[in-house]
Amino acid sequence: MRILVAGFGTRITDVSSLSSEGELVAADSPEQADSLVARGDVDAVVAGPEPWVRTWVFGLPADTRPAVLLTGAPPERLIAQADDWAIDLGGAPELRARVRVAVQRSRLRRRAVRRGNVDPLTELPNRRGVIIALLHAAARHRRQGTRLSLVLVDLDNFKRVNEQQGHDAGDRLLRKVGRILRGSTRKDEVCGRIGGDEFVVVVSGDSKHADLVCRRIDLALRDEGIGATCVGEELADGEDVRELYRRVDTQLRARKIQIRDYGPTPLSARASAARPG
Repeated sequence: MRILVAGFGTRITDVSSLSSEGELVAADSPEQADSLVARGDVDAVVAGPEPWVRTWVFGLPADTRPAVLLTGAPPERLIAQADDWAIDLGGAPELRARVRVAVQRSRLRRRAVRRGNVDPLTELPNRRGVIIALLHAAARHRRQGTRLSLVLVDLDNFKRVNEQQGHDAGDRLLRKVGRILRGSTRKDEVCGRIGGDEFVVVVSGDSKHADLVCRRIDLALRDEGIGATCVGEELADGEDVRELYRRVDTQLRARKIQIRDYGPTPLSARASAARPG
């Protein structure tokens, strides 16, 4: 276990007893503490009376946030969100016990949240899980300048499958699509089912890579006799991820209307797409 100790200055001996619980990591500045927490490098944060615990801790998704133990007199809104709080550290045994309980509580919270973020049918992230992944990717995009794109996949004639073959057949189809999506994307690309017959892929890459992901998925699905419409776009400068989703969703609906009226683009025009290694 790694415990970030922040806000104690030269009084690091106040929390030195925690070394028996795991590796202590001392941050020299708020910026360094920000970086350690954002990267997920710590399991717990023990923050002293200095104003080091800011919204970066509580702005993280509940399934990734470390355990937080506050001391001193922070604002009530922070105390309400922390895993534990004490006006002072108390003795070494009490401090160690508090940290152990806070970490256990944090782990239980993470497991509960993660169970609620998975679609039980396809075992892909559900809408909530996708939103969390997208917010993570957007934060990384702002912090590191990485590229971010979103791909939407909508199955063709799924309602007809349910009506003509039954809902069991529809469920089997959705599970199969989930497996195909996982096999057609990279490990750093998050695939999810956001409802009904609509799937999404959060792509770490630009619009060209998003287009490649679309072609891979399209070919993999059609090889299995599954028709789908796929659209991908890159996050624009200054654009919010919600705006990106609405933009891609609008293009997807327009593409489905075009396909309905004029027919799909021949696969031969996309046959050069490479499958992921």
